[in-house]
Amino acid sequence: MNKGNFVYYYVFIYTGVVMEISQDVKDGINCGIGATSGFAVYKYAPRYILRPYGKYILSDIKKITKEENDIFWSSANKAYENSKLAEEVPKVLGPKIPTNKRTLILHIDSSNKKNIYKEILQRKQRFNQPLLTRTWLWKIIFGDPIKKFNRSVIAAADGTNAFCIPRLTDRSSLVVVNKDKMAFSAFHELGHAINAHSSGVKNFLSKTRGLFALGVPITLLVGLLSNKPKESNQKSVTDDKKKTNFIKDNCGLISTLLLLPMVIEEGLASINGAKLAKNVLDKNMYKKLNKLNTKAWLSYLLATFITGLTVHSAVKIKDKIVDYKPIK
Repeated sequence: MNKGNFVYYYVFIYTGVVMEISQDVKDGINCGIGATSGFAVYKYAPRYILRPYGKYILSDIKKITKEENDIFWSSANKAYENSKLAEEVPKVLGPKIPTNKRTLILHIDSSNKKNIYKEILQRKQRFNQPLLTRTWLWKIIFGDPIKKFNRSVIAAADGTNAFCIPRLTDRSSLVVVNKDKMAFSAFHELGHAINAHSSGVKNFLSKTRGLFALGVPITLLVGLLSNKPKESNQKSVTDDKKKTNFIKDNCGLISTLLLLPMVIEEGLASINGAKLAKNVLDKNMYKKLNKLNTKAWLSYLLATFITGLTVHSAVKIKDKIVDYKPIK
């Protein structure tokens, strides 16, 4: 959290709790401050808690030599060419990125990241960018999808991440990797493409993991915007209110469960990638690949539980602020 946000959240918390104003006004202020503070915890805490583990993984990636990266990249392309991902599909006219393959694998670095960004963005706006996601309310609650994508492209170009767009068009996928720094990740990203072009559970998870994840901030908002019933009103609580209270009381667990499809799909992508790699890598390189992918997958598992914990903590913090009574 930067200094501006720190001042914004906590000066106002202090003001809402300490100021001598009417109780009704104070309750309203405290509720707003509590919700804002809780949302800030959800927004920033996982990022900082996970940072040490992210650095740990990056330190392993930096140990990969140029020769090993070359082997990973050439092997990934060989496995790709021998798979159904390289099959030709009807070409879609438009931007320069060729879409006559079921999956296209591209190298990205600082020299071509702007061109790749523009080309993909044009595709995403055309196929995967509903008008709703461009509204200010969506961006506040769920984040700006364009900025998120821009960060992904920058990270891929820097060699700290790689990504797959499972449905660049309705027929083709795109894998983007920095072959000089993170070539090993090509196998995992191709695994995502396999999920997208499979049937059954794999395809279902590929299509719906993002939708399930959208339920996390919605669950948080229900918890932040609903108040605990007063003890004197417990018997008159309506059925709808009971449902709301169930979500509020179990928001951490619900958030964790909503992220499990993402964790499972990531695991399946690594398994798919391992199957591709088994026939093109020697035992030592294959073992190294699986070790790196396992550590990366654990980051998703860890993030899932931390997110559930921060959602639970955010609602508890909000309730503490709303229920606060200054000592007379």
